[in-house]
Amino acid sequence: MDLKTLYAATLDWWQDLDPETRSQELERFARRFAYNSARIEDDAVTLSLTKEIFKTSGVTGYSGPLAPLYEIQNQKDCWVRLMADVDSRRAFDEGLVLEAHETLTFGTYSPTQLADGERPGTYKQGDYLIAGAPEVGASAEDAPQLVRDLCDEVASALPGLTRGKALIVAAYFHCSFEAIHPFSDGSGLTGRELMNYILLAGGHPPVVIYDEDRRAYFDCLEAFTSDGDLQPFKRFLMAETLRTWRESIGG
Repeated sequence: MDLKTLYAATLDWWQDLDPETRSQELERFARRFAYNSARIEDDAVTLSLTKEIFKTSGVTGYSGPLAPLYEIQNQKDCWVRLMADVDSRRAFDEGLVLEAHETLTFGTYSPTQLADGERPGTYKQGDYLIAGAPEVGASAEDAPQLVRDLCDEVASALPGLTRGKALIVAAYFHCSFEAIHPFSDGSGLTGRELMNYILLAGGHPPVVIYDEDRRAYFDCLEAFTSDGDLQPFKRFLMAETLRTWRESIGG
């Protein structure tokens, strides 16, 4: 079967789940999502560390850097908050974005970032460069209003959101958010988290962006930033939806 047929079957499977089974699936999903989303940003994150933190909110016999511990615990905390926000139909607005970022980056900003005035839950204070790459995102001056405008677009689409439209809105949000790159650090983490808010709000299963697929992921984001072409990222999300839920459906 082709991608569209398999994708449609996955959406039907998700819709037919009873509430208890869906809750169990989401619990298992949260750990996989946290591991992969964090690892895209930090190769020091390990699966064993993720499993232990999700099980006990702590680690034993660990002597590595502190950053991965914060990153995974933050992911766990943010997912709990996200699920509550979806259940309460919280408005998709600037406050939701800033709170998600603050939770996801708590304790992870470097001394250099802090000295520059950067803080979790606040927009970037300066414009940053990545070695060998052009300037990243919108200017610090423009980023806040661009995020507000993007949130308004998403909020206007949420009432009556269908599964098919949820994929389009989620893809558009994530690509646009990463093009803005509103934070000095954590824009990717925040964008992937809130993308799943939109998917869940539309009755669509959430999606893991797998660390092994990061090159294709970045290429699809670049296609949107460079050419305004959303189609590559939409197809990428469809494929990642299949990968995310393949084992559950097969089992």
